[in-house]
Amino acid sequence: MHASRLSTVFLGSVLILMLILKSANADFYVVAGGGKKIGTEIKELPYTITDSGGFYFITKNMNAPAGSDAITVAAGASDVTIDLMGFAVRGPSGSSDQENGIYLNTPLYNVEIRNGTLTDFDANGIYAPVSGINGLRIINVRACYNDHSGFNLSSAKAVFIKNSTALGNDVRGITVGAGSIVVENTSLKNGHDGIYTGSGSTVKGNMSYDNGQTGIYTEGGCTVQGNTCSENMSGIRAGLGSIVAGNTCYSNASFGIYLDGGSYVGENTSYANGTNMSACPACTVSADNHAP
Repeated sequence: MHASRLSTVFLGSVLILMLILKSANADFYVVAGGGKKIGTEIKELPYTITDSGGFYFITKNMNAPAGSDAITVAAGASDVTIDLMGFAVRGPSGSSDQENGIYLNTPLYNVEIRNGTLTDFDANGIYAPVSGINGLRIINVRACYNDHSGFNLSSAKAVFIKNSTALGNDVRGITVGAGSIVVENTSLKNGHDGIYTGSGSTVKGNMSYDNGQTGIYTEGGCTVQGNTCSENMSGIRAGLGSIVAGNTCYSNASFGIYLDGGSYVGENTSYANGTNMSACPACTVSADNHAP
């Protein structure tokens, strides 16, 4: 009898768990268990997160009212996770009030946003307006058809963004600050640059195509590796002292790859562009580039 009770307690406790279901594109998190509340459900918008250390989620598609950002993370509410659980948060398109999907105040650190769509906002999908945000992670988020940018994070440092999509935004698709990692994302049909990063960033394995200006534009000292850029005005523009390696750029109207100088350039393929590869002052250009 005693052993049976222990077994029952054990089985009940393991019902509270987090299953990680891995797909080819992202990690999804499904919360299961035993009637115990895990995290805080966002039930209506607008919503402001004020406490640090919380897990917040939605359980349906939601429409944001005009005149306010949909979700705001207040200054100091660090160590927070926002999981959209595969649902969409839709803005009041055409309101002219410059609402954002998720607005990040400062100071903040160690914030994660994942698994869903932010669309039709009159400003940005996710916006960090001033410095003081470090360690922001964005995973499997789609920012689509916003009137400014998909991810407008130029003031945030050390951003990690992966498996996300910026589609049809009026200005840039993805903008991040210095020391960021931008990996395996897709940025397409945005009005300006597809991806723009601050200095010392890593941009790897992304697809950026059919954007109004440059597919991938980085400041100095970046690593730009294994990306594909096509049908933009220019494919890649890398700042001074960067590593530009293993990229494929084709069918861009101006340059396939434009280099500001002092960089290492190797194993790139650039063809059918206006100019396949620019001259590169003081660069190390290996013989294995294919840019006829």
